[in-house]
Amino acid sequence: AYIYGPGGMPVEQLGPNGSVLYYLLDRQGSTIALTDESGHVLARYAYSAYGSLTCGPDPGPGLPQP
Repeated sequence: AYIYGPGGMPVEQLGPNGSVLYYLLDRQGSTIALTDESGHVLARYAYSAYGSLTCGPDPGPGLPQP
């Protein structure tokens, strides 16, 4: 399940074990990091000038995309 913020962007996700994961977004609304409830960074993401993902983990089955 996702919780959406202003502009319809996801800001929280309930993880598979009931934990809450937080999306950190840049000015364009692209996800740049995913953190847990304690603020620990679980994943970082980077993009090319054209928006292609250049750095970041495979989302895998536990972190489906909204």
